[in-house]
Formats: sequence, structure tokens, C-alpha cells
Amino acid sequence: MIGIEFEKENEFDNILYKILNNLPSQNCIWQVTEDEVYKRESDLHYEDFFEKSLYNNEEFIKCIEKECYPVFCNIQMYKNNSIINKIETVEDFYNSNCEMIILITDNIYVEIYAKEEIYLSFIKDNLKKIGIRNIGYKDINKRLTMFAYGD
Repeated sequence: MIGIEFEKENEFDNILYKILNNLPSQNCIWQVTEDEVYKRESDLHYEDFFEKSLYNNEEFIKCIEKECYPVFCNIQMYKNNSIINKIETVEDFYNSNCEMIILITDNIYVEIYAKEEIYLSFIKDNLKKIGIRNIGYKDINKRLTMFAYGD
């Protein structure tokens, strides 16, 4: 399985919304794990961005419209009514009901793996629309784990 990787600016933004905009995911649920994602309440005060770990698609899209600073996060997309699995390894991902995984590390490095090419195609188009040109391909089998905190 091939994924995509790119680097983004180290800033508060709504990059999750920008890359997932118009994704055919209406019948999906989203699980947020390993989240160290912040929202800015004031210049000197930051709070946790995600208020829960599971979102239906509508809730998730509404949430990610806002700016955030994802130091680390692991976001998994499942079809509605799927069993949500604990994913630690590439094999876990292959054997799970998870359709797509988004890993963000240090608010700069982004990797996305999907079981269906259509998701990556939408995301690549969105990345090009927002001016991200350093899109590379990543072989999932070269990952040791499926954690955002490091591999």
C-alpha cells in the first residue's frame, strides 16, 4: 500500500479541513488518538482542540474547520457501524476496518495511508489547490509502527 507524505508550515491553521475538504466520507466515523492538538484561546492560553475521541463525519468536519496546532495526532477514518480497532502496527491497519489513517508529527510532517486510492486522490487534489507541492509517496511497509509519536 502506498501512502502520501508532505510537510506543512509550522503554524496554527485548519490544515485538516483543507486536506479533507470534499472527501467522500459522509458515512464515516473518525477516531482521534495520540492527540496533542491545541486551539488558541488567547495569545498566551491554549486548550485541547479535540473534546472527544470519536466523531461522526458531520461533527468532525465542523470541528476541523477551526484553526489548530497539531503537535502530534493520529486520526483514523472508519465506515459507519464498523468495529474500531486498536492500530499499533502496519499489520493491524491491514487487518482492521480502518479506511484511512492520518499521522501528523511535530506539526510539520504529515503522512496519510488509505485502503482506497480515491481518498488519496481527493487529498492530493486538495493539497495542490492550497499550494503544497512537496507531495511524496510513502510505502506503508517501511513503517515500523502506526504511531504519530515516532517510528
